[in-house]
Amino acid sequence: MRKLRKIAVEIAHEAFFGNLEAESTIDWVLRRQRPEHAKSDFFIRLAEGTIRNAGTLDAIIRAYSRMDFSKIEPKVLSALRTGVYELVFMENAVPHAPISAMAEAAEVCGSKARSFTKGVLHAIVRGAGRASGRKPKRGNQRSLLQTGDCRWMSFDKNIFPDPDRNRDEYLEAVCSVPAWVVSRIRGDYGKAAEGILRSFLQKPKKALYPNLLINSHSKLEEILRNKGLSVDKSGGDGVLIPRRESALDSFAAYTRGRFIICDELYFKSVRFLDPMPGERICIIKGETQVAALISLLVCSDGHVVFCAEDELAAGRMLVEKERLGLDNLETVVLEPADASSVIDCSFDRVYVEPPSTGTGALGRYAGDRWRIKENDEQRMEKQEMLLQSSLELCAAGGIAVYCTSSILPEENSAIVNNLTGALQHIRIVDTETILPERSGAEGGFMARIVKMSFM
Repeated sequence: MRKLRKIAVEIAHEAFFGNLEAESTIDWVLRRQRPEHAKSDFFIRLAEGTIRNAGTLDAIIRAYSRMDFSKIEPKVLSALRTGVYELVFMENAVPHAPISAMAEAAEVCGSKARSFTKGVLHAIVRGAGRASGRKPKRGNQRSLLQTGDCRWMSFDKNIFPDPDRNRDEYLEAVCSVPAWVVSRIRGDYGKAAEGILRSFLQKPKKALYPNLLINSHSKLEEILRNKGLSVDKSGGDGVLIPRRESALDSFAAYTRGRFIICDELYFKSVRFLDPMPGERICIIKGETQVAALISLLVCSDGHVVFCAEDELAAGRMLVEKERLGLDNLETVVLEPADASSVIDCSFDRVYVEPPSTGTGALGRYAGDRWRIKENDEQRMEKQEMLLQSSLELCAAGGIAVYCTSSILPEENSAIVNNLTGALQHIRIVDTETILPERSGAEGGFMARIVKMSFM
């Protein structure tokens, strides 16, 4: 466990002070270390939880640290965050183990850093006490933290800003999201905002779909059940949601191509696209799993073209294609903006998911929330350009689906409406905004647009 704790510190450190993609790194560590299930679950929760709850952890550290918070060495701060997460959020944590491991991780900055880390963590242990069950009716909100479905932690100090005087600052600390995200979502969604913000504390569950070329829904359920993994059905169309976190891509059934792993939001977007058997479909910006799922749904007499921006993306798609045995999937490497001048513009449907703030899915990739910018003109220009390209690729009567994992109107309805107003030959058929839920479901936006005639 000590080794896994120290690796979790490194991941948390690089996610904040480097440019690490935490989720893929965690998966890589699990494949290399191959810990047993209990240790694997512990490591995933510790590494991801530390990054996802960083704002809350910082509030606790500030309250119990006598040093100017801004002067704490980045490596020491990473060790403190990881240690506080285990001590406060994880049930049955025995203080000695995390405190010792975090002090050792901080020692790279010197013996004083080691002593400082141990002192702060010991102070937090002494100042915290659990109140289980329901939220105490008369508890001081500034010193009370929910750490699980039925777990609350009370502190002997005020940890959070006064919620009555500055609700935004309070939610920023409790929900662990940047200040601008709190302000925007409260402004756009009013009373629903707090539920949305708190949903970002939950990691969205992965969804599975069987490879119907080699097994059925019931057969996949049986395979997973034999591996000790229970699943729930979602949406009535064969999507399976595992009841617990697990390294699904380490299963032999995954390697043999029996199922696709995807975020549930992507399954919803594919449902919205509604691909039919025999259709020609183009994906000019999207995930490899989305392309694979669409390829299964158009069947062997359909054809899917995946436009990869570079050789790396094309390589990932090739691996997925071979794993699943998808003969109807073609990959081309080109800039999405050039797609309509390079490939045949006569697709029945075109799917595009441009880069966005991801404000509907901030729980998915824990570190992304700390990197996104509120106003990014380049990103918004690319959103417009990709939607324009998707319409150019449609045949007359064809359908383009624009999908984002954002819930900010300027990235969604504003982009679609602006283009509709500028072009005479397209019509918005349907739009849907999905708000994140505390159950772990992600939010996003989808628009279905029909091209009435050639442009």
